[in-house]
Amino acid sequence: MVRTHVKFLHMTTGLGIIPGVVAMILTLGGRINLRPHIHVLITEGGAAPDRTFHRVCRFHDEVIQEIFTQEVFSLLARKRLIGLPLV
Repeated sequence: MVRTHVKFLHMTTGLGIIPGVVAMILTLGGRINLRPHIHVLITEGGAAPDRTFHRVCRFHDEVIQEIFTQEVFSLLARKRLIGLPLV
């Protein structure tokens, strides 16, 4: 998710902005009904290489969703978890 946000900020500003991020992995449930998920807080913008903060006021959910989808499928393909023939 962070990589997605960094790509979106770069597309939006043209700068190598790094956002502030706090993420928590939660593993609710037991062995049978395990429900792991992540809570993430990300700043509205981030620090440029010169350490100035650049605020991005508008986040485009559709663009972020598309970047995230590409990242997930790329990761799964690199790990060879998708694209394999069914047995």
